[in-house]
This record gives sequence, structure tokens and C-alpha cells, in this order.
Amino acid sequence: MFQQLLPFIVHIHVKDAVKYHSSDNSTAKMAFLPIGLGAVDWRAHFAAIKSSGYNGILSLETRWRREPTDEKLLPLPADHAFSKGGAEASLACFHNIQALWDQLPPP
Repeated sequence: MFQQLLPFIVHIHVKDAVKYHSSDNSTAKMAFLPIGLGAVDWRAHFAAIKSSGYNGILSLETRWRREPTDEKLLPLPADHAFSKGGAEASLACFHNIQALWDQLPPP
């Protein structure tokens, strides 16, 4: 499927998460994690991307933070609360991406 879509792909978003349910199992929620530690098999995805010859953009979406974000603060202007810790989290995710990519065989 990826090979069939490749001519139409101009950028790929990279983020990771796990799905979990509330304690009473009534609602499903997402917990964002560092790249490579969630439910997404990034090793397999990166292998497909690398072997395909894709030369577009990989866009890191760092939704994960080392420190939990108080959800009441998220509506503040300029996403003040969400931005806190973003640089550190992005750097950690970038290192995970680089490590996963470097483990792949050459195309």
C-alpha cells in the first residue's frame, strides 16, 4: 500500500502514543509517548520509508512531555502550557528517530 501511495506523499508526520481506557472502561484515551515507545511500529515504517527512496519531509509532532501538562492550561494564548518542555521532548524524540533509522540496513 505504501508503494502505491508514495507518488502522492509529500510529508509524513511522526508521533507515537498508546490507547488506553478509563478506569470504568467507558472512554478510550490516548497517552502520547516518545517515538519508538508507543504502539506505532516505527522500525517497520522507517524501513519501508527508507527502502522506498522517499525523499520528502518527516515532520516530528512531539505531543509527549516529560512532565504532564495541566489540561486546564492548554487554552491559554499561544499554547503556553503545551509549549512548556517541548524543546526537550522533541530532542529526545529526535534522538530516538535517529537511533531507529541508523539501525536499518542501507536501501
